[in-house]
Amino acid sequence: MINKKRIKPNEIHSMELVGDVKGRNVIIVDDLVDTGGTLKKGAELIMESGAKSVRAVATHGVLSGKAFENLESSPLTEILVSDTIIHDIPPTKTSKLKFVSCHKLISDAIWSLIQKKINTRNKPTLIVFKLRVSHTQNPLSF
Repeated sequence: MINKKRIKPNEIHSMELVGDVKGRNVIIVDDLVDTGGTLKKGAELIMESGAKSVRAVATHGVLSGKAFENLESSPLTEILVSDTIIHDIPPTKTSKLKFVSCHKLISDAIWSLIQKKINTRNKPTLIVFKLRVSHTQNPLSF
């Protein structure tokens, strides 16, 4: 676990590692990647503490500012983010970033909610969602 203290958004005051990572392959799990600065510093701290490797998984890839530079220059082996935010990123931008599709998970959850309403004989509510799926890249080809 990494304990971080922020001064303000996108600015870290301090960061400390809780636990032993020496000789281990570490996975950082985060809610989102914005500029990638926190992820980069966290990965550096983990590697300095003796880890074999470090990867990251995040739900949302905002990827603003110097995100691609930060991720590419970090010790992270790879970064997996869901496709909840669509980007048209040329493959040359970063070799470490991979997108994982979440459209099936979301559509199954919506369908389950609709079926539950119908099966309990409540008056069904019309639920309309518009999902953007990128057809320019295959998020599962990594």
